[in-house]
Amino acid sequence: MVFLGLRWVLGATELLLLQNYDDVMLSSIFEDAGGPDSLNGDWIEYISEPVDINVDSGTPLGLKWYHAIHSSSGGFPGPDLDRRVNAIFQCGVCNNETNPCFNEGQCSEEGNCMCMHGASGTFCEVPPLGDGVCHDY
Repeated sequence: MVFLGLRWVLGATELLLLQNYDDVMLSSIFEDAGGPDSLNGDWIEYISEPVDINVDSGTPLGLKWYHAIHSSSGGFPGPDLDRRVNAIFQCGVCNNETNPCFNEGQCSEEGNCMCMHGASGTFCEVPPLGDGVCHDY
């Protein structure tokens, strides 16, 4: 995930790596005000709503996200405002009050969910697969 000065973008970073950009080149592209347009945006899959840097908290949490729309002429994609992504970003740290574990998972003191009964995922959000036996959970 990368912040480009107005919007956050999220994409397939493996596609970015396949384009043979090294860390120094990426750093200079993103620091240069006109730089992102020179970077092929094929790796971008999702783009956030605009961010007001004067009041932004420096995190993509809580923003609206859109599918990227790629132009046939190449260049950097924009957000497809007709195709909002029905998803939100969550902090990867649990707590029992504002970011709890699901499916009876337990939040540890370190902020990691300990999943129960075969559930999985960062927050135990993936329910266990049925095994044909009726369980009390």
